Amino acid sequence: MPRPSLPRIRVRVHERGDRRLDGILRLVEGAARVRPLPDLLSEMVRTVVEIVPAEVVSVYCRDRDALVMAANVGFPEHAVGNVRLRIGEGITGFCAECLRPLSVAEASEEQHYKYVPGIGEERFPVFLAVPLVSGGTAAGVLVLQRRARQPFSSDEIALATALSAPVAYALERAAGRVARSAEESTGAARTARLTGLGVSPGVALGRAELLPSLDGASSAIGPREVDRMIGEVAGALGRACRKLEAALGPDGPRLRALALVLDDERLREMIRDGCAEHGVPAGLRAVAREYARAPFRMADWLGDAGSVLAERAAEIEDLCMMLCAHAQGTRAPSAGAVLVSHRLSALGAALAVAHKTAAVVLGDPIDERALGIEIARVGGLPVVSEVAGLFAWVRGGDRLLVDGAQGVVRVNPTAADVARFRARSRRGR
Repeated sequence: MPRPSLPRIRVRVHERGDRRLDGILRLVEGAARVRPLPDLLSEMVRTVVEIVPAEVVSVYCRDRDALVMAANVGFPEHAVGNVRLRIGEGITGFCAECLRPLSVAEASEEQHYKYVPGIGEERFPVFLAVPLVSGGTAAGVLVLQRRARQPFSSDEIALATALSAPVAYALERAAGRVARSAEESTGAARTARLTGLGVSPGVALGRAELLPSLDGASSAIGPREVDRMIGEVAGALGRACRKLEAALGPDGPRLRALALVLDDERLREMIRDGCAEHGVPAGLRAVAREYARAPFRMADWLGDAGSVLAERAAEIEDLCMMLCAHAQGTRAPSAGAVLVSHRLSALGAALAVAHKTAAVVLGDPIDERALGIEIARVGGLPVVSEVAGLFAWVRGGDRLLVDGAQGVVRVNPTAADVARFRARSRRGR
């Protein structure tokens, strides 16, 4: 009996030329290449832009309990290596925490929103974050943003989630290479010489310290404990004012006016209510978020005055982090430490001087005429800004040698470097 003939099946070969398909294949192929991770991730974010319509694509890599922007398309170059979020902080950090894709049509209205100054992200409020999962945890986050036109569709979210797999694989391979290199190394200390812009002169040696997180939860505290916490910080600001006001000249009244922020009964009441309802970190986070949203809510009629309100919001956020430190029994920035941060607010500089902090190192640019810098100069606080790779290299507790005149930060300096610093310090006495 003859065998029945099978129907002829036409096989369609999808040749090159389909931009999205070519991009997906290029992304998968690139993930297996052995090349420097920064170069590979930079190529990957450019490829993702070709596949999913977005003006901004970023990859954040995990560094212990933080996420550092490792590659980007759409933001200024200085954002890479300098934008840093704690796990659970902002929409990106929350995505890493819950290990699920997150999308939002207006990022600033979301309760987990964290404003990052200086990169212009407010122009791209449509937000999609996808965790880069490796070994059951987040090795990073893939973030796509675009202007306020339309939210990401369910198909786009599914596609971005699929694209996260090769990016996660690239991070996993890179981590494996680093681990093998560490095992084969001679055990030499992790050291680096980072350069930036010296904005306040002086040389100092101290342990790296980051401001405490406003994430997490704690038990509620009553008005008496809140007032004690506020009183400690207000007392330190008062000491700073008495020390610096005359030397600041025309800027002295500006510092005095800022220091009076804790006399604002509305702010005190917000702090009391937030800490009573949510505990210290979450309550203070809610206060900082409320002030951060104000410039956006009133942008239409504030005009140029909006920048003043945004500056005040940054001061309030730093103040909340320092209040959180006092609630935990620490004084941040603390004596002899090197404060590592994205920015230096006037209140932060005043408290650093009051607490006898050794130096300040910043990842972001700062206006050299800003009040915080004037306070640092008058208070003898060395400051280096725009330090490239700061948050990729520096970890809390690292020993830092800071030269505020040359704009140099040595991470875990050699014994010879420390000896030269101490000899120079003795000659200066």
